[in-house]
Amino acid sequence: MLTEEIDAYLARVAGSGIDVPPWLRSLEKAVDEIDSSTREPDYPFESLPTLPTTPVPLRELRRQLKVWKDPLFKPRKPKA
Repeated sequence: MLTEEIDAYLARVAGSGIDVPPWLRSLEKAVDEIDSSTREPDYPFESLPTLPTTPVPLRELRRQLKVWKDPLFKPRKPKA
């Protein structure tokens, strides 16, 4: 039904499409309502809690990155 409405609209409208049909405005309104109801509320950045940071020495950071890069388990070799 939507495709039929779009095709009919395109068949009778020429130019920039400034004259938007009511069904298209209704569709836009419905999409906006759904979009606004699913969006998380906007919070000012200042109201977000701040967490303390703990500096990590460069040597420790490199050690952790190396450990994370290595697999936890080594793959077994297939039996011949």
